[in-house]
Amino acid sequence: MRLSISSILLATSAICSSFAANSNYPVCKYNSIVYFTDEDGQWSVENDNWCLIPSSLSSCWSSSLGYPCCSNSNTLVEYTDNDGEWGIENGIWCGIAKTNGNSNSNNNDSNNNNNNNDSNNNNNNNNNNNNNNNNNNNNNNNNNSNNNNNNNNNKKIDPSLTAKQNYSKPVAFPGADGGGKFATGGRGGEVIYVTNLNDSGAGSFRDAVSKPNRIVVFKVSGTIELKSDVVVKSNITIAGQTAPGGHGVVLKNFKLGFGGTNVICRFIGSRPGERGSNADYDAWGGAEGSNTIVDHCSIGWANDEQWGLYSKSDDLTVQYSVIGPSNSFSYHSKGIHGFGIMLGRKNVSYHHNLIAHNVSRNFRGKVPDKNTCDFTNNVIYNWGSQTTYGTIGHLNYVGNTLKKGPSTKGGNNYVSVADSGTKPENYSIYLTGNRFLNSNNTPYNDFSANNWRGITYKNNSKNEGNTKSNTPFAMTNGSDNSSTIAKVEPAEQAYNNVLAYAGNGITSDKRIAIDKQCAAETKNGTGNLVGARPYNEANASQKSEIDKYGIKCGVKFEYPPAITTPEFIDTDGDGMPDDWEIARGLNPNSKYAADGSLESSGDYCGRGYTNIEYYLNDLTINAFPAGVVTRSPTLQEL
Repeated sequence: MRLSISSILLATSAICSSFAANSNYPVCKYNSIVYFTDEDGQWSVENDNWCLIPSSLSSCWSSSLGYPCCSNSNTLVEYTDNDGEWGIENGIWCGIAKTNGNSNSNNNDSNNNNNNNDSNNNNNNNNNNNNNNNNNNNNNNNNNSNNNNNNNNNKKIDPSLTAKQNYSKPVAFPGADGGGKFATGGRGGEVIYVTNLNDSGAGSFRDAVSKPNRIVVFKVSGTIELKSDVVVKSNITIAGQTAPGGHGVVLKNFKLGFGGTNVICRFIGSRPGERGSNADYDAWGGAEGSNTIVDHCSIGWANDEQWGLYSKSDDLTVQYSVIGPSNSFSYHSKGIHGFGIMLGRKNVSYHHNLIAHNVSRNFRGKVPDKNTCDFTNNVIYNWGSQTTYGTIGHLNYVGNTLKKGPSTKGGNNYVSVADSGTKPENYSIYLTGNRFLNSNNTPYNDFSANNWRGITYKNNSKNEGNTKSNTPFAMTNGSDNSSTIAKVEPAEQAYNNVLAYAGNGITSDKRIAIDKQCAAETKNGTGNLVGARPYNEANASQKSEIDKYGIKCGVKFEYPPAITTPEFIDTDGDGMPDDWEIARGLNPNSKYAADGSLESSGDYCGRGYTNIEYYLNDLTINAFPAGVVTRSPTLQEL
């Protein structure tokens, strides 16, 4: 979990300096949760205890990706990610430096930590010698804190001072990242159950998302046969992870669209399938979508765009989702179609997605002027003719894996600059750490070693010299300009994480069948573009393209079966299981707290989420790499 603290540093700076005088607190661990650092970058909170950020730095984790190392003196590291390796400085990701042997020494139990504290005293003394300007302040703090130091060894931080403040701006959920990571969705709103798989009416998904300020949970899973598009209103959380079977509902026939802003949408499928003659349709779209995050969704089987939302979608994230296969041979007005993504408009992040089996537009940019978008740690597999082109503005293109498949006959590049775009003079790319592979996982040409060899130019005025950015572009959100640039990991590591976790399912095994199939085909270098229309209905020109790309025609799309038995008992209907509530000191027999407020909207442990959000997050522990999501504490653990 990454938490910004820019809004609380003034309130806590005095506290930080007094704690820094206590040399009995441990050195911060390597590979553990660091909630935030203080203003001089020396002290942090780790597992609810203050710890000292080491001053003897040997290296950091950023060099292979081209991001800088974080400064280690008198700088603000706003927050670190869950493994303690990355922070934010000046709106840009930076690598947190590690110390020699620190990871081993800090994996010991509490008894060994007591021994390590002695060495920390020496570190603090050395820091005092090296920081003359701070010595006077530290000495004064030492004098003021002597009485407290005797009693504070291994003491947890006073919750009244920091525990609530450091969660003042939580991300949408643990694991949320990128442009839409600060979406709040339906936080604090009414909890609504989806109780059937009907197209409309009471208990339907359509009805649940038709009004704003709601958290939508599920007693059923399976396939909903829509009779028209579903439009999601503003301030809504769609929690598909609550559906029985470990995966959310899948929408068929028509698309899911955003008609509002500030939406958290998780573990949902939107796969229209075949709609018959004279039909051009997307899988996901809408007229709005700003300040929104889409997570672990399954998007595909449309004959136009799989993702067609771009015109007003500022501050948007799409992450850990499967986009494709498209319905490449259908009844589209242009014949062979089935494209991937229209990406726009501003502060948009696509990261850790599997984009597979789409003819083209993997993605097509719709990023006007010098707006920024992040396209990082994605896997693109088995495209037909083109990868990325269009209007790209300022693009961070980092740590992606492009892997050719049996249907790939063109698009041998990362990005085609100024192809079908406007104002190419605004184009600039931060390009590093990407891989370009053949279907057997061998490198394609030297594009992996030299990413810029994988850029093509369709505008004579553009070249590497006037397109290349040597530094990543920053993205910020809100009045406090909190950074929303997505964390980047090495491409090979991201490739493995995408294949293991992307898609509609709270575990790898519980993902819906098509998402597991796409992951397996990507890993093995198999599979084809597909279409539901029979080959014998193609004209001569269409047959030529079908044969060229090896499109498998006449495919019948398989949808998940219905599951109508809830997996838990929720006596009061507030969206939280009885046993989960009891373990956290909540009342399983009433929706309301003692003060008359919704119990689902309280915050029993003071960490910035509502009670029901803690439960929703607990369900996703195994949907991310280990350590990204940690279980909410029980009452006994607080």
